[in-house]
Amino acid sequence: MMCEFNHWYYEDDGYVVQCIHCGTFQIGFESTLLTLSHSEYAAFKRMVDANVLNLKPACEAHRKSIVLPTPSYHVHLMLSENELLSLHNMLELTDTAMQTVAMLKLFYP
Repeated sequence: MMCEFNHWYYEDDGYVVQCIHCGTFQIGFESTLLTLSHSEYAAFKRMVDANVLNLKPACEAHRKSIVLPTPSYHVHLMLSENELLSLHNMLELTDTAMQTVAMLKLFYP
């Protein structure tokens, strides 16, 4: 069966979609495409959140100095402070959209 997607986020900086059949997420950001299971997506979001919380402002926010591991063995994202904040914003807006739909389904199943 081919994947059909819920489009949780789609802007110039990237996108987040989720297959309505298998639940797999695709995150397109910068020049990277990640395909993650639901649990991998949740873990990745937690890691991005933690990196933002521990972020120490850099003199050069555009310099790629932040390394984020991915669930894929030996694959890491190398981001600047600006890119990390953009990715974080993208995942936060995705989370908000998913929570909104889940709440609406409580009233309109």
